[in-house]
Amino acid sequence: MCSTYEIFGISIPAYGTLIVIGSLFGLLVSYLLVKKNQPEFASDIVFSFLYGMIGVGIGGKLLFIIVELKHLIEAFRIGQGFKLLGIYILQGGYVFYGGLIGAFLMLLIYSRQFKFSLEKIILYLAPAIPLIHGFGRLGCLAAGCCYGIPCETFGYELNHSPIAPPGIKLFPTQLLEAIYCFFIFIVLFTLFKKIKNGYKLISIYILFYSPFRFLIEFVRGDIQRGFIGIISTSQFISILLMIITGIIYKKYQKLN
Repeated sequence: MCSTYEIFGISIPAYGTLIVIGSLFGLLVSYLLVKKNQPEFASDIVFSFLYGMIGVGIGGKLLFIIVELKHLIEAFRIGQGFKLLGIYILQGGYVFYGGLIGAFLMLLIYSRQFKFSLEKIILYLAPAIPLIHGFGRLGCLAAGCCYGIPCETFGYELNHSPIAPPGIKLFPTQLLEAIYCFFIFIVLFTLFKKIKNGYKLISIYILFYSPFRFLIEFVRGDIQRGFIGIISTSQFISILLMIITGIIYKKYQKLN
């Protein structure tokens, strides 16, 4: 896959395009669910979705900068800090867990600001999360970021990527995660008919995704992930989320 494509001579990043497509599909899914079940809440779900997407952008970028903080501090020491910070903001990547946390905080702000149930917002937005994430990972595949370790057996080369090492077959982490995210979307979409509590539904999502993310980090080959001791930042967050979510799920387990 190519990281960019051209329309009328204008170079457009494939990553951003796939994120936009995924977001539109996610919004459509949430809108159709709320229109079918509680149409009086449709406008709140749409606007809260927009709040959540703002949180995704801010949170994902902020955690990326935090992960790269060591390099940023070194850059400031030699007088190149603001330049590197600008590169991180304009051209740097996003960290999924940062986006997820940022989205939650923005949804919390929306619920407080407009006196609308956070649980209800999460109920209708939960199925959209893995759907958007799946398209995002396809974007990673196109951009060549979040690549895997060298793997001759069934790896693939990312020769069009400005990030991944060329000429080396790499484990298909992005594609594998995209497929798994689409699978979670199907699970949540199916369970939506039975589960009408947002906290329980989002807990199921996190309990599906976090163990997978913890494991797939072992075959990630990109170094821009950040580490806490011997585990990556995302593995550390995965462990915390599994513990917290397990407690939340147990609390709401008896609810439909």
